[in-house]
Amino acid sequence: MGKFWPLCLMLFYITASSYGVDFYPDKARYSPGDEVRLICTLPLDEHQYPSRIKIRITPPLESPVWEFSTTLTYGSDTVIVVSWLSPLQDFQGYLAELDLQDNLGNTQTITTGIDISSDWKKFPRYGFLAHFNKGIDTRAWINELNKYHLNGLQFYDFQYKHHQPLAGTVASPQYEWKDIAGREISGKTVQEFIQNAHNKNMMAFAYNASYATYADAFHDHSGVSLTWGAWSDPTAQRIESTLKSYGPFPESWSTPRLLFMNQNHPDWQRYIFSQMSTLFANEYSFRCISF
Repeated sequence: MGKFWPLCLMLFYITASSYGVDFYPDKARYSPGDEVRLICTLPLDEHQYPSRIKIRITPPLESPVWEFSTTLTYGSDTVIVVSWLSPLQDFQGYLAELDLQDNLGNTQTITTGIDISSDWKKFPRYGFLAHFNKGIDTRAWINELNKYHLNGLQFYDFQYKHHQPLAGTVASPQYEWKDIAGREISGKTVQEFIQNAHNKNMMAFAYNASYATYADAFHDHSGVSLTWGAWSDPTAQRIESTLKSYGPFPESWSTPRLLFMNQNHPDWQRYIFSQMSTLFANEYSFRCISF
């Protein structure tokens, strides 16, 4: 039964935040034997401030394997961090409970979860990022997403073009461009999101549409061949105007439509994987692709 626990971890932070107290692990996932740091942010209101806290860590259907307790004085601590050395057992979820006791002996218990897994794919809990403009506090965003135990993040429509994800060239990359919807993208913001996600043991993976190109793909010197295209009508003349496409898009977008490609064509497969590899090698250290 323990193998199902990590799937429920997101619910635990909702419980914790309902009392005005944050209680969460410092990373989304840990490898066996890693140090786990549990962070407890206490309320500033003196009437809500506990006089004593107790933390328990428990595997499924078993007794606690670790406990910590301490007395508190109002004003002395607003953030408490405790460390626990995780066991060597892989793919195991743990329940972490925080008891908050007031001077009258009343106790409230809030919970969070800990995922000890060497591979994030065992218990995937992923979300999406879709804003990459300048000035975003990427660390604050990732810290907040970490509280919901997301261990995978898809970077959606961050690339320059679907068929040419890297802006500029390998020798002279650009660090500002517009996405398909005409929004300003900052390469620095993308890079910071990747690094901060990896620091939390979140898998940062790049989205791309393996089935489509921008409308200018055959004319922008990117190397895309019309022969790799996809046509809805098997009898249609194999020309650009009869290609299967999606659109039109608003005039403010970076392309008026998307042209569909034959995903089974080996040359197209080699091309698009090469383009993504070029992106990865150029300071965008994604560890996975989502097509």
